Amino acid sequence: MRGKLVLPQILYRIQVNSRMTILMGTGNNGGLDLLMNMFGSLGAGGLSGTNQSNVPPEERYATQLQQLQEMGFYDRAENIRALLATNGNVNAAVERLLGSIGQ
Repeated sequence: MRGKLVLPQILYRIQVNSRMTILMGTGNNGGLDLLMNMFGSLGAGGLSGTNQSNVPPEERYATQLQQLQEMGFYDRAENIRALLATNGNVNAAVERLLGSIGQ
């Protein structure tokens, strides 16, 4: 059984690796946030055990909002809309925000 990982173990390792990537300052987690959100919404209650739909987006995406602000995106409401539309994926949110400039 040592060679086989069950889904919760795989997701835990992805979560740990994603957090390590963020802590190390690379800022690019290769879409792992999106993957985590997709698996977390399968009815298992998410990896953190909280119901993400009850957490306000300002709290749920606090780290991502800070990252966007550090990149020069200061419109908090627009940043929240972009993060909601991209399930918290900062890279996709940046692309969305850049695409909305001048519209």
